[in-house]
Amino acid sequence: MTSRPRAKCSKCSRPTAVRQDGTLRLHKADGRACLGSNRPPVQPGDPEVRVTRYEVSCVPRDNINARGYVITVDHKRDDLWAAGDGVHCLNEAGEWVVDPSGVYNRHDEKTALRLARQAAPSMTCMGYTVADALAGRTRRETTGALVDEPGAGKTTGETSDAR
Repeated sequence: MTSRPRAKCSKCSRPTAVRQDGTLRLHKADGRACLGSNRPPVQPGDPEVRVTRYEVSCVPRDNINARGYVITVDHKRDDLWAAGDGVHCLNEAGEWVVDPSGVYNRHDEKTALRLARQAAPSMTCMGYTVADALAGRTRRETTGALVDEPGAGKTTGETSDAR
């Protein structure tokens, strides 16, 4: 049995085998792509930094309503991720399904982020769309309903005692 030539992974520089067709065999045992980098391995006692959550939103963080328009992409286990809003998760088809902990709707990181990016523009919160939140619209402006706010419906010069 002849040994196959060895090469280094372009992401983490670990040794990997070359297949007979000339392509590199992924060095992970389960055949997944390497998510490493060109940094040296972490030494014992060194702190390890890892990403465990992404937030995807079309509403800027400094907007007062931003919290209601965030989709979180959370690392679960076995390098699987779930994209959701705390109660619902996105399934493989990009549909919202009830799955608070993301047990049944896990994806690889790239797929989960893609699903979250696709769903973000169509988010609604309390009946308001992303466009409403970005424009700072109120319920009165979007539905025509009266809002219990001081001065609602009054024009300059009117008083509340006008009968």
